[in-house]
Formats: sequence, structure tokens, C-alpha cells
Amino acid sequence: MLWASMQPEVPVYVWKEDVLWAELPKRIEQADIYTRKLESCVAQNEAQAAELCALKALVAAQKATLLFMQQGQLAKAEAQQVHARQLETALSEMLSLFSWPKVEQREVYNRATQVSRYDAVDENRGTVQVCCAFSGCRKPQTLEFSRTNSWYTPSCPACGRTFLVFVARLKDFQMEKKRGHMRYVLRLEDAQNKNVQVQFVDGSGDIWQVIQRDYLALLYTWHLPSAPQTKNDAELSAVVNLTRKHVFWLSKVGPCFVATAFLGEEAVELSLFRRFRDEVLLQSFWGRQAVKSYYALGPWAVRFLRMQPWLKTPIRRCLRYIHRQLQTRMGEAPPNDAPRV
Repeated sequence: MLWASMQPEVPVYVWKEDVLWAELPKRIEQADIYTRKLESCVAQNEAQAAELCALKALVAAQKATLLFMQQGQLAKAEAQQVHARQLETALSEMLSLFSWPKVEQREVYNRATQVSRYDAVDENRGTVQVCCAFSGCRKPQTLEFSRTNSWYTPSCPACGRTFLVFVARLKDFQMEKKRGHMRYVLRLEDAQNKNVQVQFVDGSGDIWQVIQRDYLALLYTWHLPSAPQTKNDAELSAVVNLTRKHVFWLSKVGPCFVATAFLGEEAVELSLFRRFRDEVLLQSFWGRQAVKSYYALGPWAVRFLRMQPWLKTPIRRCLRYIHRQLQTRMGEAPPNDAPRV
């Protein structure tokens, strides 16, 4: 969609010396590449199938615009581009978690609600779909949203806890791979058109699905309910991509002493161990005590175990056995034909 939105406007006349005409073959080739990739995609449900068809139609319309431009048929190219922009708007609404009031779809007069199509409507207010910021709950909910405000403090109807939501548009972002985690730097634009920079680290190893111009909802939590609940005390828990229906749950970066020592710093098992820590252990009192004790005794245990070379292979097998059990519990079980190491 970003590629489609960046296509040039159709010029009013043909000027072959313009740089645009030299770029057209490359842009058409890009359209062919996206078309082949979309053809290889398989939808898992009806909603995804509709989104996939809409995306194919958008790419096809943009490609037709470029072909007409290349042939010098500017009138047809302009009409095709108008059609492509309409498809882009419809697809954005289909993918977005935003919902704005649509006056033209209301009844002329509803006797039950006494609401008329011609009543004044605040077009700056709508709804947005988010979820509870606490990883132990994650209950989806609808949040009243305003174009003129970026900060919200909703309460989860399921668990009753209050969390913080910051809604902004992504202008630019950078990511840097560190030892065992990823570091992100976001440059956002809030409802007052002010630039805001947010930095965070993630140790899950998951891929964050985001591009420039996406609208994001940053979910913050307070882990000490008795303390004053201010923005400075809040901790980022998840990032909801409102434009593309994707929730990116952050995993805390903490030392997995034993697993790192015997499996390696880049071991794939580390992300699931951290997820089990965040979603299961840290959600209960005794689980938090177990994590605290592990962090206190972990370095000593690693030094002791490394002095016993004969324990290296049994510990690796034990860690991988635990990983397979966690895959089943956390819903990440490998296929039946996956190799067992």
C-alpha cells in the first residue's frame, strides 16, 4: 500500500525528457513483483480473502495507470489513477481499526433513537479497536477516539485495571539488532502535529509489521497500582498497528543465564523462554518470586555448571525438552514432522 500511495501523479502532457518516463519501466516491474507475491498468498479466512482481493485490485489499477502513462495515453491514465485512489481509500478503511461516523449510511430518521441523517455529527470523534495492555488479560475492547487528542486512560472491563493509550502516526523509525534483542527508535506525530520520539527494546525475536505513515496505539501499564499513575511511571507493554490490524507485544530483555550459556546468545529457544516469563510467571506472586530468585542465583549456577563438562550435553537436552513442552503449552507446537534435536 505504501508503494501504491507513492506513485506519481499523471502529468498533463508528455515530456519524454522528464525523469519520470525513465522510471516507469522500473515501477511497472515492481508492480509485477508485487502481483506474483500476492498470487502466492493464501488467505486463512473470509476477511483475509477480501483484503487480499482488494490489494490485488489496487496493484492492478496502479500498474494499468503506469502502462497508460508509458504509452502516452494520459486521459486513460488519469481515469485509472482516480479508480486506484478509490481502491486505496476503501482498502485502508477495510484494514484500519478506526471507525468514523458515516452520515450517508444513516437512516433519514430513526423513530427508536430519534436520530436523523441531518443531525449534527462530530466528525472528529470515532472509535478505535485496542486491547487490554496487561499481558495476562489482553481483552479486546472499543475505545472512544478523537482526532484532536492522543492520550487516553481506559479501564479494562474484564480485569478492571487501568492502562494508558497513546495514539499517533508513524513518521519514521529505526531498528538496531543488539545481543539477544532489538532496539527501536520511533519518530511519531501526535494529534497536535507535534513530533514525539519513543524508544524501546524487545527480546521476543518477532518481526514487527509496520511501515511509515501507519497509525499506532502505544499501550502502557503501571505495575505498581498503589503508586501515583503518571505518564513518567508507565511502561510500554504493546504497540497496536491500527492501520494493519497487528499487535506487537513487547518481551522484556532479561538475562536467561542458563539457557544463554548452554544454547548460545542467538538460540531460538530464548524468545519462548522470555515469553513464558512475561505471560505466565510474572502474572502471579510466586512466579515473580521465582524469577527474582533465578536472577539472583543464575550467575552462580552457570559458573558451577560450567565447571562440570560432563553436564553440558544433559543440560542442553533438558532445556530443549522444556522448550518443546512450552511450545505445546503456549500454543507454538511444531508440526508433527518437525525434527527433534
